[in-house]
Amino acid sequence: MAEDWRGVVSGVAYCLIFDRELDDAVVERVTGFLLRQPLYRLEPEEQYQALLQAVESGADLASPIAEQHSGEDLRDFLRRVLARMDALRPWPVPPYLRLDGHRFPEEFSGTRTIARIAVDRNHIGARIGWWDTVQRDGREWDVLLLRLASGDEVALVVAAGAAGPVELRHADPGRPARSVLKAFCAATGFTRREVRPTGLAALPWFLG
Repeated sequence: MAEDWRGVVSGVAYCLIFDRELDDAVVERVTGFLLRQPLYRLEPEEQYQALLQAVESGADLASPIAEQHSGEDLRDFLRRVLARMDALRPWPVPPYLRLDGHRFPEEFSGTRTIARIAVDRNHIGARIGWWDTVQRDGREWDVLLLRLASGDEVALVVAAGAAGPVELRHADPGRPARSVLKAFCAATGFTRREVRPTGLAALPWFLG
């Protein structure tokens, strides 16, 4: 679809709301953000290509989100971000990527709950991303589906609109729960006190 890049440019503009000068420090900050926490479930390379399309489009890039910067200022800034992204290749694997939560009902059907997260759902959303609301078994659930840097895919699940409890589910029965929990905490910054294993996962988790 034409101009799919506009959403990515808007995301970058949002990062610039409080910046009066688009200096090298801002380029470094925004580049780091794009590589560590990609926008809109995109891979870093997809973000790069969207920004490249924007720069080459000839369209006016002025944004009401960061209205203190002209379209040409933003185009120049994006060129510098692209150059910095190129200089940092090969890019580090982001600690996690958000996936489409609507995969949950089918692909996580019958999955095991390996932990409960002792944090309010709103705080979880603020820390790692927004929730998708999906239908399953005639009920609505809020879901955060993540692919961790380890390759593990996990789902954080809570009844729609509820504060908790938030379950952490994992689909691969051949992968030790302890390993998934360690990968989850390493990727998201949640602590062992906040992540409470269930069943047989608990003992090796706290011993490890």
